[in-house]
Amino acid sequence: MSPADTITALITGVPPCAVAWVRVSGQDAYSVAAEVFRPWPADPEPHRAIFGRFAHGDEGFALPFAEGASYTGEPTVEFSVHGSRYSVSKLLELCQAAGARAAGPGEFTMRAFMNGRIDLSQAESVADSIEADTERAFRMATLNRGGALRKEVRLLRERVVALLARVEATIDFEEEIGPLPAPEMLAETAGLIKDLRAVNEKGRNGARLRLGLRIAIVGPVNAGKSSLLNALLGRSRAIVSDVPGTTRDTIEEEAEFDGLRVVLVDTAGLRETADPVEQMGLARAADEVEAADLLLQVFDARLGPTDDMLDESPRPRILVANKSDLAASAHGHSVSALTGQGLDELSRKIVERAPEADVSLYINPRQSAAIATAIDALEQFSSALDGHMPADLLAVLLTEAVDQLGRVSGETASADLLDEIFSHFCIGK
Repeated sequence: MSPADTITALITGVPPCAVAWVRVSGQDAYSVAAEVFRPWPADPEPHRAIFGRFAHGDEGFALPFAEGASYTGEPTVEFSVHGSRYSVSKLLELCQAAGARAAGPGEFTMRAFMNGRIDLSQAESVADSIEADTERAFRMATLNRGGALRKEVRLLRERVVALLARVEATIDFEEEIGPLPAPEMLAETAGLIKDLRAVNEKGRNGARLRLGLRIAIVGPVNAGKSSLLNALLGRSRAIVSDVPGTTRDTIEEEAEFDGLRVVLVDTAGLRETADPVEQMGLARAADEVEAADLLLQVFDARLGPTDDMLDESPRPRILVANKSDLAASAHGHSVSALTGQGLDELSRKIVERAPEADVSLYINPRQSAAIATAIDALEQFSSALDGHMPADLLAVLLTEAVDQLGRVSGETASADLLDEIFSHFCIGK
């Protein structure tokens, strides 16, 4: 695929639909428009829609964008037509016959990146915006689309570049400027590492909120964990029975509480057992406890909590007294999975316990790995500087940190990395 090609694709949902938009982008976009749409003015006014007729007989609008002012940064025309399968496919066929080729996955967004309209973190947030299915997920994607992550990482990268410049200057001009000011540079490096870790942690919290806060429902047998899962979901998902050990495996389902996406995981009831299948379920329950962002520790209000539930724990958790329609409990949050009592309050408590509910940053696994590698390089630099290692080795370590941070924004991203990222985009974006 050549970046010099003029490309075209449907940029709205798959027909049939009420209205569809087809984009043509590239240096020949206006000439393609002149072939497929009438009347096409000799000097179209950018951002001003033109009503007319397409070559296949449909009526609609053409919206021209000048070079430097479109999504891709190229001359672009977007056509609005009726969303029938015939009309859309015929218009795409006509555009290709007039000199455009079919766009590949993510090719419009890749061109926006290549033309400097957006950086790589903003490009990735375009896909996040499309996939967002909760308010919080969409809000985080929107912030990154506006450059929130780029701004954070760019400032930190500039600080690493300043350290690198000081080291490289010493390599060339140590006699004139003197040796490296090690204590000052060690302090600056420590601050950089701290700030990068903070960005990564805040971004991971954003990732948890976007992908879903993982909540393990744990407790003894017959506490009503499966009933609570069903009640929170508003439908019957897990089998409910008075027989102890009914839940042998983990059951997970997604839900949304006040715009917060959660993954609820029902686990096997905790008890001593010789049943090998139930033992496997208990082992999986232990794994879910370790992986969970939040624990709902459920007990029967008639029996009270187990001793370990009352122990101090660093883990985020909510103690839940189920079956409160049958008895009152002095401990935990009272609910009744049977009557629905206390469920709204429990869902609000879950939202309140979400990590950094006002999170303003989302970092995907690729970006997080790059930042982590930069942190590792800076830690090695700090040790090497403290150990009076040669300046050229110090420069190598700082260059690695600069390169890794550049991968977040795309400044140092390889062609293979870009191809991998954009290949996962849908066609039309």
